[in-house]
Amino acid sequence: MEIDRKKIARYSEETVSNSGLGALSISPRVYRNYKDRVEQATPSYFNLGSATHCKVLEPAEFDLRYVVSKHQPPGGMYADFINVLYRTRKGKDEKDWMANAHAEAGFKLKLATVQAKFEKDTLMQNYYNELIDNENRIVLTESDELAIEACVKGIRGHEKASQLLYGYVLSDCRNELEVLWQHPAHPWFKMKSIFDRVIIDEITKTIILVDLKTTSKPVSSFKYSYLKYDYHRQMALYEMGLKWYLENEFTSANGSKPVVEDWKFEVYIVATQTNGYGDTAVYTPCEEDLELGLKQADQLLDRMAWHFDNDKWDQPVEYYTNDGVLTLRINEEG
Repeated sequence: MEIDRKKIARYSEETVSNSGLGALSISPRVYRNYKDRVEQATPSYFNLGSATHCKVLEPAEFDLRYVVSKHQPPGGMYADFINVLYRTRKGKDEKDWMANAHAEAGFKLKLATVQAKFEKDTLMQNYYNELIDNENRIVLTESDELAIEACVKGIRGHEKASQLLYGYVLSDCRNELEVLWQHPAHPWFKMKSIFDRVIIDEITKTIILVDLKTTSKPVSSFKYSYLKYDYHRQMALYEMGLKWYLENEFTSANGSKPVVEDWKFEVYIVATQTNGYGDTAVYTPCEEDLELGLKQADQLLDRMAWHFDNDKWDQPVEYYTNDGVLTLRINEEG
């Protein structure tokens, strides 16, 4: 394929990831908000998932990024109020950030009433000050800590999960490996993938991709999360990115460049439940799912190219190409 150099230059500043494609599949506007990082609160379950990843994959970094609260966080709207207050307090007058936090929390009580209670309540003040004192770390609750410990125990107690995430000590294992790579059918995009764990075995010429997923649902029903979040597409792109990495950036111990066709690729998802029990299961996507994932990613990249080329992000492609009307079709593929 002949590479369009103008496209490469136009797209060079923005990376494209599976998460970005997921945002685009909702709407172009959601994608632009995702890339432009429109300020939004991070849900607590995301913090728990990220903390579990760190504990398992980067344990030496855990205490640098997270701290367990010594104070009980308030409940209900006051918890939301304090979290918004902490997140948005910089760069605004106190009156403004108090009013903003009050509005986002959804109180029916007057701002003055909420503010007075916040300023007089010792427990709230202790928790709020703890957030400020640990500004460069994410504050976890004691229940978060127990859930993380249960996940680690559950992973270590599952023979295959433990092998994938803690074994292969004689192989080349790389955790949180970030790779910028080129999609063969869309070379003007700068693709970005962060692989949880990559195990490279040069003796057997095998690359094993391990993706750690946390879920609040039973791991026995993980297939519903697999469908909801399009993990088959993510794994398909990851495998493609790993093949590019092997061919373009990896060098064997003997200094030679590997031939991708000679290597075997294995993809695993380790799912662990954050309900306090740490139930864990290991899954692998079938080849048909991976092929479907590549097809869907290709369709989304085509859409993304259209939006880049036309610089229109408020509505999906069909809105602009079909007089503002979107067609309903029951058996639509992809």
